[in-house]
Amino acid sequence: MYQSVDIASLIAVFALNEEQMRRREKVGTYIHSFSALVYDRMYNHYLLKEPMYHSVLSSADVPRLIRMQSEYLSSLFIHPFDDRLLERTRQVGNIHIAIGLEPVHVSRGYNILSEIIISLSEVNTQIREDMAIILKMLHVSETVMLESYFERYSQHQDEMNRENEILNLFDKLYAALTIHKQTQKKVVNYFLSHDNNMASVAEPLSEHDCPFSALLDELSGKQALLEGFGIELQQIRTLHHAYHESLKQLNSAITQPEEQKNILLKKIAEQSDALYSILDKPLEEISATSYLGVHSGMAFLEACALSNHDSAGSRDADEIVDNMQEKLRTQLQKTVGWCIEELHIGFSEFPFGAQFDVSERILLKGKRIYIGVMIKAIPNKVFMVEIIKILLEIVRQNAYNKEREYALIQLVDQVERASQSKDMFLANMSHELRTPLNAIIGFSQILGMNPALPQNLKPYIDKISIAGNNLLTLVNTILDFAKLEAGKLTFKPDITIISGVMRDVATIIEPMALKKSIRFHYPELISLGLYLDRQLIHQVLLNLLSNAVKFTPEGGEVSMSVDFDEEKRVYRFSICDTGIGIEAKDIATLFDPFTQVENPFQKTAKGTGLGLAITKRIIEDLHGGKLWVESEPGRGSCFYFTIPVSQTQNTVERYSSSTEDAKKMLIVEDAPEYQKMLLERLQDHYHLVMTNSVNRAKEMLESESFDFIVLDFFLVDGISSEVLQFMEHNRIAIPVIIISAEDDSKLIAHLPNTESVEGIFNKAHIQEICDYLTKRL
Repeated sequence: MYQSVDIASLIAVFALNEEQMRRREKVGTYIHSFSALVYDRMYNHYLLKEPMYHSVLSSADVPRLIRMQSEYLSSLFIHPFDDRLLERTRQVGNIHIAIGLEPVHVSRGYNILSEIIISLSEVNTQIREDMAIILKMLHVSETVMLESYFERYSQHQDEMNRENEILNLFDKLYAALTIHKQTQKKVVNYFLSHDNNMASVAEPLSEHDCPFSALLDELSGKQALLEGFGIELQQIRTLHHAYHESLKQLNSAITQPEEQKNILLKKIAEQSDALYSILDKPLEEISATSYLGVHSGMAFLEACALSNHDSAGSRDADEIVDNMQEKLRTQLQKTVGWCIEELHIGFSEFPFGAQFDVSERILLKGKRIYIGVMIKAIPNKVFMVEIIKILLEIVRQNAYNKEREYALIQLVDQVERASQSKDMFLANMSHELRTPLNAIIGFSQILGMNPALPQNLKPYIDKISIAGNNLLTLVNTILDFAKLEAGKLTFKPDITIISGVMRDVATIIEPMALKKSIRFHYPELISLGLYLDRQLIHQVLLNLLSNAVKFTPEGGEVSMSVDFDEEKRVYRFSICDTGIGIEAKDIATLFDPFTQVENPFQKTAKGTGLGLAITKRIIEDLHGGKLWVESEPGRGSCFYFTIPVSQTQNTVERYSSSTEDAKKMLIVEDAPEYQKMLLERLQDHYHLVMTNSVNRAKEMLESESFDFIVLDFFLVDGISSEVLQFMEHNRIAIPVIIISAEDDSKLIAHLPNTESVEGIFNKAHIQEICDYLTKRL
């Protein structure tokens, strides 16, 4: 049992001498002047903002707690250091327990209180001089206050020990019952047999040596506990003694007629049944109570789950709290009401002097619900107490989660309203800014073309036009970013021929590069169709390439290329330059909005710092790819982004030839213009099956026979080498030619070593390809 602290032990432990007691009294002369300030700061600036207090501390309780705590802090130094002060400290501790604070909350509170006192000492001379005794008395107060918790835990431990004792007791009773049943069975089996040898049962027939007797002796110290379950140990001893006396009589009558022995056997059976009845009854009651407890607990949890579902749409705080109080009362009465003697659920504190087996406080929406349960005097009462404690703790945690959910819903509503306001503002600003800007730009261009314009005014007109265009670009960029943030940027993916996008971007980039004598390279002929948004990818390439040109010195080099990553099954675009490069520390924030890396070109190459952020969103959020950069200061940078291959945008078309006995050809090509040219030139000679997909080509090679195959190198969902590897693995021997707009050397590096490939042709020579195919006939 926990031993309460007293004044003498506190004085000894904290080494409180007369000098310190005088200083304590001195602090009492001024402590009241700032005690309320201290606790106001502790609750409003610390505790209410810390997540660990959200489930136990209500803002509605704070004014009362501040008033109580400030009065207590003053009394800690003003009142005599005696038992009455200790009792008041314990009362404050019990209030903490009543509102659901745990020792960790109390210790953290005292830690914060000490920090506040120390900070006040920096501006208050009196506190600074008496700092040692103030902190020591706070430590004394914390020790006494935590005593309430230790005493409660000690009581709980006593209850657990008693519960374990009961369980051990019933283990022994069950063992006793088992021993008696085994003995009885052995006796009956023997006397029903024809063997007159009593040696095999001589030992169990002795009451002194019977294991059942030994267990009864062991249980004699648990008489009070047994009586709580309606078991009288003396009654069992009397029956057990009579049982063994009957066995002795039966042993003496072994040679008597069967009728006499049967009378004795019947008597022994009746005595045995009487023992069974006494021992079985509490065991059956305990089993029944345990089963009901578990079943009721499951029913309660199921009812809580249904209640949560029913109230999921409610957003009114008072309605949620009121509903929870009533539903909790109904659920407890319906599911575990069979074992409840008294139930208290309400917003008011427990009645004065009320004693409950289980008590819980649930804080929800600033209101505290008090729950008290008194359990009936049933077998295994301790077990039901523990079950209801667990159920109410689940309810408390669920209430805390619901409060957080409600707060998140409110926050989401606020964010949505703010987002709508922002969208409306941007839409209005877009119109209000673009209209005058377009007018400024248009009139400046008209003025610049006017031959009557004085030459000294022309530079100013040019500056107006340049500034207007820059501002319009800035407005458009910010609006694009806002649309991306709101998820409202138009995204219309379709099968797109990449060579066309690259040519359009190159048309804009080449004059910029030429102006700085920068060499610009890109694959002018590339036969590749990808599932993407043409306009957005155009914007991405244009942004990356314009940056490359901006940050590359005169005479440098910029390149754009695309290849296929077979392992990751993505097409990888790269934009590389020989510019100034990027420091490693700057790469981490390079794609953040409104971020610009400091460099020698910053003053001449102005921007919003949104271009790369928008680019990243377009690639990763909309296209499902990835954007990254590799750079070395002084040597240049390479920006990479990937576009996943499309698994759904594939087609299969069939065209029959009018020629009798025409052979069958599979054409795997994703560019519509090349599909059309091959169709026009070959349909008279072959039955044609056209697809734009590697996977569809594999499927058809498994299910159909072909005389010839035409494979484009780049396809919508992979490259031609995959088809060749598939044919090699499945031993499909069909002549193949590879067609592509790329250099032969680049293709050969990706192609497997196979005898099926008869040649590699450039798409620029489409007529030569068709002539070759027709001559093979």
